Amino acid sequence: MCMKKNNAKQFWQRYGNLAGKDLPVIIKTGIPSSTLSTWKMKNIFPRADDAFKIAGAIGSTVEYLVSGEQAAIGVCSDAALNIAKTADQLSREKFLFF
Repeated sequence: MCMKKNNAKQFWQRYGNLAGKDLPVIIKTGIPSSTLSTWKMKNIFPRADDAFKIAGAIGSTVEYLVSGEQAAIGVCSDAALNIAKTADQLSREKFLFF
């Protein structure tokens, strides 16, 4: 199986095509404008929970923003966000013990 390489530049290009302006996304997600600008300018993938918020704010999915393809199976938005938040918290807690 051949895996496609996904990069943050493509993520932000797809974001720009769907979002238009940043202000509505900033308001809906609570992500600071400086953070969003830095991610876009430096082509940085946002954390999973932030990517999920961004996708929801622009009426998209994380899968589409990352890969350009729609997800084959729909997911419950609240459940997916909770999973992403839990995974992020677990990864942060891991570093507290070292």
